[in-house]
Amino acid sequence: MKKVISIVILMFLMGTMAFAEGGLVLESINIEDGQIDVSVEPQIILDFSNNVVNLNVKDHNMTMFEMADEDGNKVSLVIEMGDDQVESEIGNTINVKMESPLIEGTAYTFTIMKDLQSKNAITLGEDITITFTTEGEKPVGKGFKSPTYVGMIMVALGILIGYFLRKRRN
Repeated sequence: MKKVISIVILMFLMGTMAFAEGGLVLESINIEDGQIDVSVEPQIILDFSNNVVNLNVKDHNMTMFEMADEDGNKVSLVIEMGDDQVESEIGNTINVKMESPLIEGTAYTFTIMKDLQSKNAITLGEDITITFTTEGEKPVGKGFKSPTYVGMIMVALGILIGYFLRKRRN
């Protein structure tokens, strides 16, 4: 009988250690790496293998997400986590939204940092990076070639030419 109990305990401990070594896993995300034509107002839905919204880890996990555009400009995110004390089935899910719409036709990189952890202190272990491109065509860039600057230059040239022609007559 003692052998049976010892074997059961040993199997339990081995199973627990194997589970802990496996780490926290991102089981699904609704945007695929490399996806194109993503909405400019996406909601990224993340499902993990363990509870990641528990009060013990919620504040920490809120800081474990980053997003930047192709030029490295950071995007402000809104992280939404349910209350696992009220609805236990939502404990593995995190929703991520943007504070403002993204730019059309632009590539973005969304990162889940390796230190995201479950309520039992299991972490991802490595960063997860998802790249995607938003729908539509990229707007003309800000700079010398943008229509606004070209228009301003044309107006300035018109004023200068008019000024010199008027001054020449006098």
